[in-house]
Amino acid sequence: MPLVKLHILKNAWTREEKEGLHDAVHRSLESVFKIPSWDFNQRLFEFDGNDWKIPPGKSDKYVLIEISVFPGRKKHTKKMLYADMVAGLERLGVPKTDCLILLIEQPLENWGIRGGIPADEVDLGYSTVV
Repeated sequence: MPLVKLHILKNAWTREEKEGLHDAVHRSLESVFKIPSWDFNQRLFEFDGNDWKIPPGKSDKYVLIEISVFPGRKKHTKKMLYADMVAGLERLGVPKTDCLILLIEQPLENWGIRGGIPADEVDLGYSTVV
């Protein structure tokens, strides 16, 4: 049940490119983390250049991706996710050095899901250990 925040600069992306961004991130999560295709929860935040100072030398396609996930994935799997996600974004014209991915692992007990039940008390229907 990843919760994804996508941070981009305003007016640097077309509507189609934004859809491509959502799709690329979700495809990577499906492929590498083995989440179900319906498990889609993403928010896109757009900032004016005055509201977000990006690192020097980055293009207007710079993207910061924050992903909150259940814990359990191995380091190797996380590395595969980063590589797959960056490759997907490269196909959209985002330089690989203009991608920052932050993975935030929260204990299952910190997630209230399916009517407010702690996630550690729910059969998720898939494994978070991959």
